[in-house]
Amino acid sequence: MLLASLLVLLWRVWSPPAVAPEESVTTGGLADALRRWTTGVAPARASVRLERLPTPAERDWLAALGRAGSRIEWSGDLDAIAVEAVTSAEPQHSYVIRAATAAGAEMTIRDGNREIAGVTATAGGASVRTTVLSGPVSVDAGGGRASAGAPRARRIGHAAVIGPADWETKFVIAALEERGWLVDSRVIVGPAVSVGALAPAAIDTSRYSAAVIVGGLPGGWMPQLVRFVSAGGGLVVAGGAIRDRSLSTLLPARPGRALAARDSAVVSRDGLGGFMMAPGPRAVVLETRGDAPVVVAGRMGNGRVLMAGYTDTWHWRMRGDEDALEAHRDWWSAVVGAAAYAPDTAAAVLSPESAPLALLHATLGPPGTPAAPALLGEGRAPVEALLFVLATLALLVETVSRRRRGLP
Repeated sequence: MLLASLLVLLWRVWSPPAVAPEESVTTGGLADALRRWTTGVAPARASVRLERLPTPAERDWLAALGRAGSRIEWSGDLDAIAVEAVTSAEPQHSYVIRAATAAGAEMTIRDGNREIAGVTATAGGASVRTTVLSGPVSVDAGGGRASAGAPRARRIGHAAVIGPADWETKFVIAALEERGWLVDSRVIVGPAVSVGALAPAAIDTSRYSAAVIVGGLPGGWMPQLVRFVSAGGGLVVAGGAIRDRSLSTLLPARPGRALAARDSAVVSRDGLGGFMMAPGPRAVVLETRGDAPVVVAGRMGNGRVLMAGYTDTWHWRMRGDEDALEAHRDWWSAVVGAAAYAPDTAAAVLSPESAPLALLHATLGPPGTPAAPALLGEGRAPVEALLFVLATLALLVETVSRRRRGLP
């Protein structure tokens, strides 16, 4: 009887379970198929044609069926989609939501309670800034959705401003202070003469998030600036300072031809004079005038260096339209924030749903590749296999014991 039971158990272990024939479904019938395969008989092989990204529940359900023994194969020409939300590195912070998908696709960006914006993706995606964010962020595009958690708060230090005693330095300091920055300054009033509370030795990431150089750099400051940026600090070099040769080893670009100011009674940022940039191989262009790069950033050590080629931005503030004062403040605060050292106040928590197509590949494998079968092979029952092994060992032990005792 025991031998017969073992034979039956062996047959159950190695014989394939009842399975449905191979099935093919599209995204529209996937939800019904998943329920049918789980509560009824699962197919030996399932081919899923995806016209959109599956929901997280559908993706994980398919993965579970694959681990249970069904061979899951998916296909479909799906556009990648990704989103992230960060807190801007400014005292009066805002939130920056960056989303990416196929160029030309329409994207709808939402937070926990509302639609924030509808945008069309460019080759570099899209970026939206908002002052209010009420919960996690999501972006819908092409029938798929990517989501990211609410961004974390950041620690903002002081800003150090170094420049000549002129209108540009005065209004750069004013713009930053009006946007909540705590500014320490050093003003150059003559050859080898500068005044202010800021000293070279004080520029350190424990106190400062960024240093802004509007004009030339006083002697003796360069070594500390290099240490500051290498340790993670941000450096903004603007206006005439981009042509200061003592700073050239820090800069991600070379100043190019001059850009003439537009002669107009009303000045905008596009109407300012300045210099176009010749970016280095690792530089990132942040702003252009036409095809000419005018704001460029790059890495140095652990920090960032940003070059802004505009000169005399105070003309924009003083001679612009009724919105120019606010725009001048916002722009300067955003420029400094783009380079600033502003560590998160809490540990980063990555959301796998922020790039759902990449997660689909990681979960089910690339298109056309069946998911891995169950650990003991397709159609095998792990518990029954273990019981079979234990029963066989028990029978052998019992037989050997009886033989040693002389029993039949």
